[in-house]
Amino acid sequence: MFLRCLVVFGLSALIHCQEWVSDSFGNVPQYAFIGGDEDGYSTYVCKYSFYGEPGTGKVNRNLGSCKVAWGDNAYSNTHYDVLTYPPWATYTLHWETGYGKGNVPPGTVSIGAGIYVGRYKRDGHYVPGKIVSEDNGFFYTYEGRRYWAKKGYEPLVMKPRPISHYEIFNVVYDLDRATQTISPDSLYMAQKEVKNASPYPMSSTVSLEYTKTSSHSWKMAGSYKLERGKKTKVRAGVPRFGGAKHTWYEDETYTYSFKYGEDFTHTMKTSHEVTVRQPRFSDLYVSMTYKEAVVNVPFLATVKIVFSDNAGSYHFYSVSGVYDDIHQTSFETHVDDALP
Repeated sequence: MFLRCLVVFGLSALIHCQEWVSDSFGNVPQYAFIGGDEDGYSTYVCKYSFYGEPGTGKVNRNLGSCKVAWGDNAYSNTHYDVLTYPPWATYTLHWETGYGKGNVPPGTVSIGAGIYVGRYKRDGHYVPGKIVSEDNGFFYTYEGRRYWAKKGYEPLVMKPRPISHYEIFNVVYDLDRATQTISPDSLYMAQKEVKNASPYPMSSTVSLEYTKTSSHSWKMAGSYKLERGKKTKVRAGVPRFGGAKHTWYEDETYTYSFKYGEDFTHTMKTSHEVTVRQPRFSDLYVSMTYKEAVVNVPFLATVKIVFSDNAGSYHFYSVSGVYDDIHQTSFETHVDDALP
């Protein structure tokens, strides 16, 4: 199988690859893309190279080979590649009308520099062939001869397929490569003033209320990058460092919902009680501090891409990525006779 890819740049880079599958002697693979018809039978888009130059044309069982135009003649080859369009493709394919003089719209399926897939209507039948920008036209074979059309051909255009959401699961962390970096600076998260206006020392219990915050993100690496802003569900545990053995381990599995490219942020309000022994006629300030920890862990996972243009249509990818985590750690309580 041969992949030829279109890169669409937006908030993130999306890779959409056409799938060309090798075949021979008029046979075509499953999900072969129909380019036209001949003698009552569908013809499919095929390609092969002739003297080092790629060409595209038509194939079916009756033809027995891939027919392409090259130079001033029509040629055929019994071994070729066929364009396929499976239900899980991350792109759409459609023909656009109204083009001529070698011009094509953005996203036209390319088989080489300045050479594109197109079709032309001849005697009521569509015939697939090649558009050559340098030669200002469309080239195809018909009834064993090579023809050229200056206008009226239809380029085959590939566009990104609309996506409903992503689901990420089967997450396997590489804990041997996990890292945690703790900031050297302490930050204040709660403070309370305690007064003793009596002439006697006293003990009191101070309750410090604060909010614990952590953020999580699973970002893909490699050639396929998910579209930023799309709804995403991750079914996974969270890597932690600590426990009785002070090693890396994986927390319980939960489902996290967020928009891809953004962090999943979790907040929890809690409190901590401190007993303070206070001198007479004194003011004390009880504070709680923390340090910020940043975690990075490589992972492998499966991504399910659910499309919105066809209910129940989806595709699976095996991906690699990095889990990022920012959380609070190293909590300490301080008692001071003045505000810090």
